[in-house]
Amino acid sequence: MAIKVSTGKLELLPSVDEVVSAVSMDLILEPLSLTGRHASAVQFLPFHHKDPFDRALVAQARIEGAALVSSDPLIHRYDVTVTW
Repeated sequence: MAIKVSTGKLELLPSVDEVVSAVSMDLILEPLSLTGRHASAVQFLPFHHKDPFDRALVAQARIEGAALVSSDPLIHRYDVTVTW
């Protein structure tokens, strides 16, 4: 979200920190660290998306069996559960 806000692709009021804190408490979200295993898995993804950060998120969600929260239509092309 912070990257999207900084590039002007997303407008958030209140701040990113406030949104993340509020949503995390409401949904009981647990942050995940990006590991070497996640980064290595990116090489096996089809090139539906060119953004390396988004590809890392897809790989991480697949490995962890987690849903990915995104409104990006390209993310839906991957074999991963997407919410939004």
